[in-house]
Amino acid sequence: MISLQNVSKKFGGAVAVDDITLTVNTGDNLVLLGTSGCGKTTTLRMINRLIEPDSGNILINGKEINSGPEEELRRKIGYVLQHNALFPHYTVAENIAVVPRLLKWNEERISARIKELAGKLRFPLQFINKYPSQLSGGQQQRVNIARALAADPDVLLMDEPFGALDPITRNDIVTDFKQLDELKRKTIVLVTHDVNEAFDLGDRICLMDQGKIVQQGTPEELLFNPCNDFVRNFLSKYTLQLSLKHIRLHDLWEHFTTNKNDNTKKITSATTLWQGLGMLTDPEGIEEINVQNDNGDIKTVSLLSLMDAYRQYKMVKRQ
Repeated sequence: MISLQNVSKKFGGAVAVDDITLTVNTGDNLVLLGTSGCGKTTTLRMINRLIEPDSGNILINGKEINSGPEEELRRKIGYVLQHNALFPHYTVAENIAVVPRLLKWNEERISARIKELAGKLRFPLQFINKYPSQLSGGQQQRVNIARALAADPDVLLMDEPFGALDPITRNDIVTDFKQLDELKRKTIVLVTHDVNEAFDLGDRICLMDQGKIVQQGTPEELLFNPCNDFVRNFLSKYTLQLSLKHIRLHDLWEHFTTNKNDNTKKITSATTLWQGLGMLTDPEGIEEINVQNDNGDIKTVSLLSLMDAYRQYKMVKRQ
């Protein structure tokens, strides 16, 4: 869906993006991760021509992005900023309707879409006639996301979309965001400096430093097969936490023994390792759990066998 080919950008004499090549497949959620100044936001903004590259080519769905008017390109791409970018003199409904009206949707279709997104993003319908200043920060960001999704674009660009929110609001919105069925059919590029957010939301992660791509791959590949010391050091203090929250019990399935205890609690293999450990280490909890996979097979797991399976899994991944 998105292809960057040998793309570079300088500001004055400083190199912001240095000859990067990157492909985002249709339906992927790619996270551009890195510290401030690494080039991730510049890369994102070049995709919808808010910034023009100095060299290289950018294509969306096989078509070069500079082959037509930039405003036409942007109407086909959803864009969410970190800070409130709503028009202050427009109501919530008017903000969401901006792109559909530019695309000449009729008012009945626009109204139906606003109600649909209000339900999916959990803001009450009575809010749609309010102005941005009358909303909380979390409500404003829900409207920002709704506006980006309003015309049902194939591509969604998100620049630190949750960074300005307090932790509780942020967690609430991220949870709703992940559950949106619409996102499963969209190609998303998301910028963040938050490692946990990157691993929570990304199908693939592109770690950048000083304008270059250091490593790109699945969360597992970066965790267990870092390509160099920079990646290893960047993730080092998060590795255990990320592993426990990212790995699911079906990933460990082949390392579980086959004994079965019918008299214990049953969970699915989609449960995370973190959740499984929580159940087995609760002082008032249980000593064993039954893990059932998609085929209906069941294996009984204790805390010791779970940790042993995790150890074996890491050894295999690092080979």
